[in-house]
Formats: sequence, structure tokens, C-alpha cells
Amino acid sequence: MKRLVDELLISENAVLYPAPGGDVIQWYAGLQDELGLKPYVKFDKTHKYLSQASYSMGDDSLLFFIANTSLSKHISVNAEFLVEKKLRPWLWNPETGERSLYPTNGSNNRIRLELPRATSVLLIFGSDTEGKQFQPVDFNRPGKKLTGPWQLQLNHMNGEKKQMVLNTLSDLMENKQAKTFAGDMIYEKTIKLDSDKYQYIDLGDVQGISELTINGKHVGTKWYGAHIYDISKVLEIGENSLTIKLTTILGNYLKSLKDNPVAWEWTRRQDYYPMGILGPVSIL
Repeated sequence: MKRLVDELLISENAVLYPAPGGDVIQWYAGLQDELGLKPYVKFDKTHKYLSQASYSMGDDSLLFFIANTSLSKHISVNAEFLVEKKLRPWLWNPETGERSLYPTNGSNNRIRLELPRATSVLLIFGSDTEGKQFQPVDFNRPGKKLTGPWQLQLNHMNGEKKQMVLNTLSDLMENKQAKTFAGDMIYEKTIKLDSDKYQYIDLGDVQGISELTINGKHVGTKWYGAHIYDISKVLEIGENSLTIKLTTILGNYLKSLKDNPVAWEWTRRQDYYPMGILGPVSIL
């Protein structure tokens, strides 16, 4: 083994480089710069929750999967892709199959990425140049936080129903009336707007599946990633009724079933899970 390592070190295919002393990500970025290694995607700043994978599509197209794996951090980066500059970036929606041209930043291989918590994007660089333009959410635009009170209805899967008023949004796992709840939570609130400038609503930290309805119109459902909805077509100047239906997991309820040996065995080693809309809820 020593002989093989010695032979490798004297070859042109290996170099000696100092071991990382702390931040491995920054260490590897320095290694790339010093050795002239060109990454498939170069970000203007690194982040421990930012990751990417790239694939060749067989022709001249290249696919990039970029993810923010943090459950709480928003990541904003400029990205430069190692592709031919004649190719254009397309954003693909894996749920609908729709694709749209992603706006570039001075060159076809440079873009600005806004990645909310627990969000990923699928980008494909191809030769097509005509198509629908993607409009990213402007997270720097002035927003408005929606404060309490909130009307809350708890529809337990066992048939029980409760009504509550929340002056502030919080983790309902810490509320004695809701700690072992499982089922649907209905958050309701009326908001009054004097402007039609708002386009999105960000529900903040959401623990469960959310379904949004505004003024009686169903906007959509989110079961993963950031719970951000386009509300530009349903908001009205004046009063707007806001309803958020949140479906919880079963774990906290199963922990309360002490006489059910199967439920007890599956959950007794688990902590109680966060539950509900923790917010903050903002319109942008």
C-alpha cells in the first residue's frame, strides 16, 4: 500500500494539499481556486445547507438540481454554471411538467437564485430560446406581517371539536389543549388592505400540510418546502377573508394512546413533534 501511495505522489495526477483545519466548505473552495478546478456550478458564497447535482441529458442539454436543505434558513446566491453560453436556463416544475425561461444576470450562464427554506429547483440548460418567462418572488419587496388574533378550530380525528383564539401564532405542541391533537386545524382571519401591490403570502414555519383559501377561492396546497402562495388573483382592496386548513401528523396523538400497545411501542421513544402554523405570516 505504501508503495502505491508513493507512486501516486510522484505522478502528475496527485498533489499535496494541507488538511482542513476548520470549515471544510471554505477549505474545499480554497482548494478549487488554488488548483484551478472548475465546478459545474460556482456560487458567490457557500452555505452548509446549499447543495447541487448536475447531469448530462445526452445531447447538449445539462440538468442541475439545486437544493436548500435547511428547515429555517433562506438562501440567496448568485450562481455561474459551467455550460456553453449559447444555452439558456429553463426552470422545470416536477409537479406540473411546466417549464419557463429563467431570468439571467448579464450572461446566459449566470443567474440569481432565491431558495426559501426546504426548497429545491430543477434547471435545464438547453438551446430553446422562446417560451414563457419565469418571474421569481422578490423577497426584498416591502411586506406586511399579519398579527393576531386568529380564530382556530380544531377538528380532531376522534370526532372532538374545539374553538380557540390565538393572539399570537405559536407551536401548539406546547398548548395543553392541543398537545396530543391529530386532525385538521382551521385558522381564520380577516385582513383589510388599502393597496393591490401584494402578490404573495408566506406562512412562515409550518408544521403540517397547508391548504389556503382567500375570499372563498381555493389558492392551493403545500405539503413540503416553503409554504408560499401566489395570491395576486384573489386579493381585493378592502376586507379579505383568510382561511388556512392545516393537517397534522398522527405522532402526538398516538403517544397519548397508553392502552394501545402498538401505538405506544412505535412512539414511546419519540419526542412530541412541533405542530401548527408557527409563522410569522407575511404578505409580500
